[in-house]
Amino acid sequence: MRFKRVKNCVKNDLKGILINGQFPGPTLNVVTNDNVIVTVINKLDDPLLITWNGVKQRKSSWQDGVVGTNCPIPPNSQWTYKMQMKVQIGTFTYFPSTLMHRAADGFGGINILARSVIPIPYPKPFEQFTLLVSDWWKTDNKVLQQILDQGQDFPFPDALHINGRPNSLKFTGMKGYAYLFRVSNVGLTASINVRIQGHTLKLVEVEGSHTMQEVYESLDIHVGQSMAFLVTLHANPKDNIVASTRFTKPILTVTAILHYQGSNIPASKPLPVGPTYQVQWSMKQARTIRSISYINPDTPLKLADNFKIPGVFQPNKIKDNPPHGPMVLDTSVFNFTLHDFVEIVFQNNENVTTFSLITLMAMIFGLSVWFWPVEHKNEEKVQSSRCHNQKYNSGVSKFMECNIGCIGQQRDVEFKVSDMAKTILRTGNIFQSVE
Repeated sequence: MRFKRVKNCVKNDLKGILINGQFPGPTLNVVTNDNVIVTVINKLDDPLLITWNGVKQRKSSWQDGVVGTNCPIPPNSQWTYKMQMKVQIGTFTYFPSTLMHRAADGFGGINILARSVIPIPYPKPFEQFTLLVSDWWKTDNKVLQQILDQGQDFPFPDALHINGRPNSLKFTGMKGYAYLFRVSNVGLTASINVRIQGHTLKLVEVEGSHTMQEVYESLDIHVGQSMAFLVTLHANPKDNIVASTRFTKPILTVTAILHYQGSNIPASKPLPVGPTYQVQWSMKQARTIRSISYINPDTPLKLADNFKIPGVFQPNKIKDNPPHGPMVLDTSVFNFTLHDFVEIVFQNNENVTTFSLITLMAMIFGLSVWFWPVEHKNEEKVQSSRCHNQKYNSGVSKFMECNIGCIGQQRDVEFKVSDMAKTILRTGNIFQSVE
């Protein structure tokens, strides 16, 4: 993959990142257990890392492409990532993890297909479509980085796009056939709601986990999340695919066209209306799908751990319960033993946001707006396994527990609920582990 910065056609002084001369980057369609080798050639004027979002790096966390496990690729240099899609299926993405490169695009889709000898728990679709929905700014990504560095609020996005197009993208299918739509929110700030005019969405997979196949009129997809749903083309051939922002003022909307093969009828209006500010609606839907702030160290964590370099990180600095007092900046690492069970409670006192457990899959046991007390421990219900989990404001939004199967990642494991939460993290914390 060759990453190159070019001028954007919308505004002469605005630049974007192309991969192999295209945007979005090429979709990687692979099969479970495939060995994948990707050489990234950095033609930018900044150091670059690419992270493979949701891919389980089993005993190879240095291939994950984030600061702390990888050294950034210098300009005019290259690095070869070597990964195995071991015992994994699902819808995922890749994108730059350094600076604000993600705001300049440079992302693509990863679809891990099941082996032909392994049946899938839903009818085989006639074809699949990959949709990457993202927020977009007219401001250059380096200016956005300066805004953050100066401690200013991050600006509201100017628009949404689907696969790099604002409103003219077209997906063509044949009436009577079922199609698998793989949709990912690759944006930076905005949760989105996705719906297709005149059609229902049968959810079959969320970030590598098959679901109960509930049918929805629309689906909320939060930052970093990916979902796959089946759509059967049975309606009138004049329908829109719509994505709009959630919990924002104003509401941004982007459309694409679901075109029936052989039809000359244009897409019709009005567009289907989606939810806007209803947090409880979003939380209710999520239930149906089953204070130290981290800073990156100058020395990568894997190097510091391997060579026993002191002063880079402090193991277990974050305690079981959030302390009172002002927030402290530090580099904290959790020590775990192979096959440990870990329970994490996310308590969010701010707006809806998404936490990422990079290369980890975890079971979601609860979503609510209450603050976490022990008496709620019996209200837990397993919902789904994923690596990106939305957090709602005004209290605890979910907690999860995973069996650590490898250093920095997790095997296919069993899950359980213990009597007490072992770790409570407040907004701003990032969970990492080293060998």
